[in-house]
Amino acid sequence: MIAGGKAASKKGRIRRKADNIEEELEEVTEESLDKDKVIRVLHLMSGDIDCYDSGKMRINYVFLDRGVFDGQDCLQIDATIPNAFDRERVRYFFKLESKDYSKEYPVEWNERYTLTKYFGESAYKRYSFHACIPLADLKKGSISFVMEYAGREYVIKPEYKSHTSRLTRYPKASYWHTGRYIFRAGKDRISFSRYNFFKTAALELAVWWQLFISFKKHKWNFLLLRMGYTFTRPFYKRKHIWMFFDKIYKGGDSAEYLYKFAEAEKKGRKITNYYLLDEKVPDYRRLKAEGYEPLRRKSIRHRLAFLNAEMMIVSNSTVFAFNDYYLENSRYVRGITDFHVVCVQHGLSVQKIAVAQNRLRDNTRLYFCASKYEIENLMRPVYDYAGYDALKLTGVPRYDGLKDDDKKQILISPTWRMQSAKLVSKNEGVERDYNDEFKQSDYFRVYNSLINDKRLIEAAEKYGYSIKYVLHPIVSPQLKDFDTNPYVEIIPSTGEMSYEKLFCESSLMVTDYSGVQFDFAYMRKPLVYLHHNDLEAHYEEGSFIYDTMAFGEIVHTNEELIETLTEYMKQGCRMKEEYRKRADDFFAFDDRNNCRRIYDELLAYYDRHFS
Repeated sequence: MIAGGKAASKKGRIRRKADNIEEELEEVTEESLDKDKVIRVLHLMSGDIDCYDSGKMRINYVFLDRGVFDGQDCLQIDATIPNAFDRERVRYFFKLESKDYSKEYPVEWNERYTLTKYFGESAYKRYSFHACIPLADLKKGSISFVMEYAGREYVIKPEYKSHTSRLTRYPKASYWHTGRYIFRAGKDRISFSRYNFFKTAALELAVWWQLFISFKKHKWNFLLLRMGYTFTRPFYKRKHIWMFFDKIYKGGDSAEYLYKFAEAEKKGRKITNYYLLDEKVPDYRRLKAEGYEPLRRKSIRHRLAFLNAEMMIVSNSTVFAFNDYYLENSRYVRGITDFHVVCVQHGLSVQKIAVAQNRLRDNTRLYFCASKYEIENLMRPVYDYAGYDALKLTGVPRYDGLKDDDKKQILISPTWRMQSAKLVSKNEGVERDYNDEFKQSDYFRVYNSLINDKRLIEAAEKYGYSIKYVLHPIVSPQLKDFDTNPYVEIIPSTGEMSYEKLFCESSLMVTDYSGVQFDFAYMRKPLVYLHHNDLEAHYEEGSFIYDTMAFGEIVHTNEELIETLTEYMKQGCRMKEEYRKRADDFFAFDDRNNCRRIYDELLAYYDRHFS
């Protein structure tokens, strides 16, 4: 009763506040709204009063780009705003203004992923839109974002909370030079003027000075970096850099395969290929031994190659983060980077992964796929690829190395779970820290029990199979937590371990939702899926439906799994015909010429945009 009384009392207070607001609303007229001051726009929805301080509204410029369309220089804008107002009651547009010129340009709303989540739960969503603004051959002018309500216009202030925003308010002299124009971030609008060498040089010197007088070490580091970029730009510009990377602590993925192919296929082209790795990892030494020169992470050459790159060819998203840039420090260089991002994929894109793979996550220009079902998934509005000619059905590079070399081994290779992993403490490109609480997780209990189950071990011995349990890269720091036995080899996904070798030598794979299932199915080898009752799914269905498209049986307990594995080992681990047909339907190519198709697409794209 007390609890109920408190709840009723709270509801009463809320209702009284709402009544007071309604009374105040009756006194508000259009004449009382001062255009030059912060206003409040209020409207009724479902019987409740919603209010939002328009003075606090900001347009976030996610991506700016310049291009020539119909013979005119145009500014391409992708941006978001809070979903505070009903778009049918409020009009939004861009206004291009010059001394004797003013024109409005509408926005094109889209459904690109804009959710903000906390602890995996959606907190709020923003409106997302695109606009194309011809600069009308103007020598100088400004672009503002305007909200029109009740016949009045209100300029919405900008913010630049993206690596690809190009602009920033600090350092104050920051600029973005592209083509014939220089753009700068103003307090409430973007200004532009015709490019002039001396003016640009003066702005660059002003940036240097503002960084210098900060008297902060990290800003001095960026001062030296910008100086190095400026003085070496004529040299690096002639190198035409293509930069490749997978994980910084691990090679062997699609970007490495394509890097090696590109090195072999240069044929006199003036292109410089770099593959980025940490020099402390075994794959760095391996590539050196193979005669390659990997780009050493955090070296001066790495920093300058990143700023001068024309193509960024990657298997993982968040390009800036993988190169040690965060929003706070990318502001010092985002106006001078101009690389085109190409995704060659780590795992295939058939699930709901818009948070990581929407077009503007990295401003991805080309996205290479292995299956028509990936194209189907990525063409959904939330990814925002429709109309950009970015999705290409070519296969993925690392599949070229998948050739059967059966060594009679069972491979257990599940993905990870967010609930049992340590949060990112550095960036996604480096290894996670050890998690002290991992052994209390259901994930540990399920897989530690499986690899030590006597029934599984006895069946493997009886039919002559070895067992290898591969830890996901995020789980690999927990290696010491697992109980060991002489019959199961536990392998962390770091160091000298080779996924390709394991896939080729294994007879059957046990996985759950991991993208490595597609590598195995590409070779038409059998899979068994453990969708354990005690573990949360690590997958939101997109275009790949497990019940009708999985490449093997789905089991829900360790007992079911062991029974299924025993039967497979007894029969010689052969893929069943129904699952082979599913694989044939899923993959567009199985000729191991994926690198060739991708490289040809890259060259055609490069010639269109950089020649």
